[in-house]
Amino acid sequence: MKNLLHNHYVLIQKRGLISNETTLHDFMDKLEEEYLEVMNAYADLVSIGQSRPDANLKAELTDLVMVVMNCFERLGIDFRDELKRNIQVQEGRI
Repeated sequence: MKNLLHNHYVLIQKRGLISNETTLHDFMDKLEEEYLEVMNAYADLVSIGQSRPDANLKAELTDLVMVVMNCFERLGIDFRDELKRNIQVQEGRI
């Protein structure tokens, strides 16, 4: 999984969408853009009475998640370590 995420990051970098100059603020701007695209895809489904996710909604949700994952990569944060910490926090709240 780690290689898969890194490979995605490299592809986005090669497209010129991420660089060593990309800031957390840049990622948050992109996250907002992707969020709006998810909401539009969802609204399209609601407008036709469809309750199951279609290919467009799935793609937009993936884009949203990948912005976050690329932010982790750019900032040098190991997502798996942070996920483990978060699970411990959630377990402590039970």
